[in-house]
Amino acid sequence: MSKREYLERTLREAMEREDIDAVIGVSPENVQHLAGVFIASQRMIRDRLAFAVYRRKGPPMIVVSTVVKYTAESRSWIDEVITYREHVVLPINGLAKALSDAGLENGRIWMEMGALPARDADRLRAKLPKLTLIDAEKVLNQSRMIKSADEIAMMRKIICSQEMSIRDGFAAARAGDSERKVADTMIANVHANGADWVPFIIFNSGEHTLINHWRPDDTPLDNGRIVMVDMVGFFGGYYTDHARMAIVGEPSPAQRHAYKRMRTVQREMIKMVKPGVVAHDVYAQAVSVSRDLGMRFEGPDVGHSLGIRLHEHPILSPDEDEVLAKDMVMSIETSQLFEGLGRFHIEDNVLITDNGAEILSSLMDTEEMTVIN
Repeated sequence: MSKREYLERTLREAMEREDIDAVIGVSPENVQHLAGVFIASQRMIRDRLAFAVYRRKGPPMIVVSTVVKYTAESRSWIDEVITYREHVVLPINGLAKALSDAGLENGRIWMEMGALPARDADRLRAKLPKLTLIDAEKVLNQSRMIKSADEIAMMRKIICSQEMSIRDGFAAARAGDSERKVADTMIANVHANGADWVPFIIFNSGEHTLINHWRPDDTPLDNGRIVMVDMVGFFGGYYTDHARMAIVGEPSPAQRHAYKRMRTVQREMIKMVKPGVVAHDVYAQAVSVSRDLGMRFEGPDVGHSLGIRLHEHPILSPDEDEVLAKDMVMSIETSQLFEGLGRFHIEDNVLITDNGAEILSSLMDTEEMTVIN
């Protein structure tokens, strides 16, 4: 089943259950999710609104600026492309006309209200006063959870590309190199391996691991210093996200033991990730295993779904009651502070299968920290 077929079936079923006439995605991420087209300028020019509309009765349609008409017509799986003339017609008025022409002016609509400017919501209600707008966040979050076969194949590729970039960056590093030099090498690698953008990289070492979102500087990687990288890559509208650790020279017994305990917590979580498991139970497992290993886990979450958004639904947090399902791609991570040693952190991307979690970021051997000589 194609992603479009999956969306049409599942969204129509949800609309039938809740007596909804249409669901509308507004954000760049949900327009891509629903229409299969990555409109780069929609992210850069927020006033250039686009709307992907799935109807309970009738085929889906996409409403876009005339500027991106060709992009939508040539790359979207939605056949009905409706345009508004940019700077002449307000985007929300273009949507209002499209809804009215489709007979939805009196409908009950799931709209992505978190991405729709309040002024535009007011304008839409003024244009179509009998329209009922209901927030679509929950239904869209849940519809993005399950990845299609094409998405899974693509995410396998880009996750491998990013991990290769980290592996090769560590392989090229030498004792005495600066944090910035090694981080810049990894960023250059991931661009060379197909990324459009590296929106986020934490590269820290030693005492800098105690600082959230540390930016790499000229601090040299001296012998005995732990090193951690947490990199996010962006490939054609999809994100990658995983973290790896290294050590300059051979680790001390204390460093080796700390890393082993931290990694054990993560591996026990990965074993637990399978269809039917409730998200908050994975978090509880991290707390339990940490306690058994003599540690106290206090993180706000232990991972998240991954895809068109970096932190997709569900988040593996103590209050999340979403049930995990087959064909979800997730980041499973843990970090632990060890007194006198620093903060240790690891993160992997996994695919949920009928048989449990398949680790997609398996290029590097994480049994021990990578050694930089």
